[in-house]
This record gives sequence, C-alpha cells and structure tokens, in this order.
Amino acid sequence: MNKCKNVKPSTFQLCEWYAGLQKIKRAQFMRVCASALFTFVALAMCFGGLLNEQAEAASGEQEPVIKVNPYTVQEPHSPRTEAQDVIDVLQVMGKAYACGDIAEYIKHLDNNCSVYDEEKNRMVEGKEAVIAALTQKFARNSKSGSDRIVSYTIDQPYVKVNGQMAVVTYRVIEKVAGKHPRTLEGSMSDVFQKEDGQWMKVHQRANWKRVK
Repeated sequence: MNKCKNVKPSTFQLCEWYAGLQKIKRAQFMRVCASALFTFVALAMCFGGLLNEQAEAASGEQEPVIKVNPYTVQEPHSPRTEAQDVIDVLQVMGKAYACGDIAEYIKHLDNNCSVYDEEKNRMVEGKEAVIAALTQKFARNSKSGSDRIVSYTIDQPYVKVNGQMAVVTYRVIEKVAGKHPRTLEGSMSDVFQKEDGQWMKVHQRANWKRVK
C-alpha cells in the first residue's frame, strides 16, 4: 500500500478496495460474481415485465392485428387475379369486423345478402336485417366495447371462382381481450358476387367455438 500514499483520497480508497479484493479466495469471488449476475437478471426480468405491461396497455389504443395466412394450394380453375381480389375484400371486411367498424363492413354487403345465424338456428335475409343483427356484435367489438378483439387471423382461405360468383372457405382465429380474455375459432363459408367490377358478399355461414 506504500505506492498509494501520495495519491488523492478517492484513488487511495480504490487502492484499498483492490488490495482487499486480492485477499478474497477464488471461490468466494465466483460466488460474489454469481450473486451479482443473478441480481442483474432478476432486475432485467422485472423491467421487461413492466415494459410488456405498458405495451399491452398501449395496445388497447391500437387497431387489432389482422393477418391472412394464404392457402398452400391454389384452385387450378380459379384465376389468380380474381381469387386475390376476393381475398383482399375478405381482409378489408375482417379488419372492419375486428375494429367494430360496421360502416366499412356494410359497404361490401350485397343488398340481397343473407347470414345464417348458428346461435339462433335461423336465416337472416336482406341487407337491413343483416345490419340489424350485426349492430350489437359490432358494438361489442369496438375499442370501448366489452369484447375488444386484439388479433384476427384469416387462416388458409380457399377460393373457388366461377364467372361472377366466388365461394371462400377459411378458418378464423380470433383473440379477445377484456374482463374475459379468450380465443375463438370459426369455420367460415362466404359467397361473393361480382357487381360492377366489385366483389360483394351475398351470404355467410359461420360456426364458432371457444378453444382457449
């Protein structure tokens, strides 16, 4: 420690600390390092959890995640451009549904559209009747609704185009947040008709079940 006598007090304290450190046995030193590493990891995990909570809270202000997982095998009798146009409309309607935007959704409904209500086991016919049936559901899906959708995935849509008509079968995975978070899976069958160059939905049938 004689080398440290002529240095500043702060440096002298550092020298004393270093000299004391040399007296610690190797095993003790490793234990100290391991303890420090464990503390660092624990703090990092806590901080990461806090960031995740903040991200989840912020996600409540964002739109749902809308994904389309395309089909693996294309129907050989369906022109690719027409099939993709139908899927594009399907995606727009899926986003409107997930966001609770009924005004955007009904833009793509035919005036003579129909929906088979699986819950009530009845057919709802006509655009006005379909809108009335959907209004309550869309209100629940809105940002302020009780069933806020955070993720809506259209899984492997299969499109069959025949002239001005198209049939789409696909699966939907829907994740809902709120007081009762859950994951739903729907088996969907939609019929579209091309009118003035636009694909309009004329019929839908869906069978939903809770998977989580």
